Amino acid sequence: MRILHLSTHDTLGGAGRAATRLHRALKSLPDIEASQMFVAEKSGADPDTLAITHPIHDSLRRYAERLPLKLTSFPDLVHQSLAWLPNLNLTKSIRHFKPDLIHLHWVQNAFLPIQSIPRLASPQTPIVWTFHDMWPVCGMFHHEYSDAQRYPHPYEKTSRPKCQGGLDLDAWTWHRKAKAYRRLEQQKRPVSGVTPSQWLADQAEQSALWKMRALAVIPNGIDTTIFKPAEKKAVRHLLNLPQDKLVITFGAMFAGSDPNKGYRELVSALKEIRFNSSDLHLAIFGMDKPSKDAEPDFSYATTYFGTLKDEVSLAALYSASDIVVAPSRQESFGLVAAEAMACAKPIVAFGASATKEVVQHQETGYLAEPFSPVSLARGIEWTLEDPDRLARLGTQARRHVINRFALENIAQQYRSLYQQLLAQTPSLPARPRQTQPHAPQSP
Repeated sequence: MRILHLSTHDTLGGAGRAATRLHRALKSLPDIEASQMFVAEKSGADPDTLAITHPIHDSLRRYAERLPLKLTSFPDLVHQSLAWLPNLNLTKSIRHFKPDLIHLHWVQNAFLPIQSIPRLASPQTPIVWTFHDMWPVCGMFHHEYSDAQRYPHPYEKTSRPKCQGGLDLDAWTWHRKAKAYRRLEQQKRPVSGVTPSQWLADQAEQSALWKMRALAVIPNGIDTTIFKPAEKKAVRHLLNLPQDKLVITFGAMFAGSDPNKGYRELVSALKEIRFNSSDLHLAIFGMDKPSKDAEPDFSYATTYFGTLKDEVSLAALYSASDIVVAPSRQESFGLVAAEAMACAKPIVAFGASATKEVVQHQETGYLAEPFSPVSLARGIEWTLEDPDRLARLGTQARRHVINRFALENIAQQYRSLYQQLLAQTPSLPARPRQTQPHAPQSP
């Protein structure tokens, strides 16, 4: 099998990290002839990951991609994607690689236009699409919340939330997706969506766009040889974190500016904690130190780590922590939580969306009442107040990740899905192999 992964990022953000891990794991399987990844922005060192870029064209396309958003009443460059401008470099590169199967990951931010999806490779080439948020089943939004859910029904004028104004680019994007998905059906191309959680699968099955289409649930994989416990004293010394404090870690891509990640709720919760502030230290990644005017109003010493682009640094920070707080409002999986659990760290999070499938309440962490800062504070206190319980939660957390999310098992699940889709593909002339054949794998 020649597998081609498409992802906007390789190591930046949870979706990029999950895609890259799977790509690396697949390369070790004997019947995978090649696993190649095409990205818009490459920050890792994998030799089989290729950045499909043109400095001038890409900059102009991304700028033009966002221009129509200014015609709406709430331009949001982070959580909205129109995916309307062509990417000719990507199309040419795919044709040159000649994949047996294309695996889409997070492909927003002007990387893969909607209208190009039915044109990827040949009409017989199967497509797997891992949903890392709700964008594949919505219009232009990456997330939809209960106060303005539009996705269960066709996007018409009557279904538009009253809070939205300006051009209805949400409906425009939805109808272009509906047209592209119909074209895939007309091609009789084998296609399967994949969600990393049952929660996201439930949302997709309720959507007017993906209802009755093929869908599998396969969690994101965690490399437990990288994300594993390290000696706390050593990694704290390495990261210049205090040895005599309880360290609470929080982080995500755009940790401070993305309201979905729960930074505001965490700040409010920290003001409610009944610990002596001198006993606690806060570590934040995915966010630079704010200016004095923008600093949060609490008394905890804080270390800001900015963007951590490599997994070893992330694993070291998790291991240096006592707990990790992951207070997102909506997660398709909960990658930060699973990574930290693999490092034997309990998680405190809200009991909402897919996080409930990763964190087991009072067994591997604490699930607070959504979205109550006071309940989050009580969860932080409960987790930290008993050292023996803290250690037991961490041990159980790592065991849970190994049992459910170990990368090698997840790669095998994807391999099985690839084989199922390729079996549905019309027979094509055999192509000479470009590498030496591997020994057959026992079932």
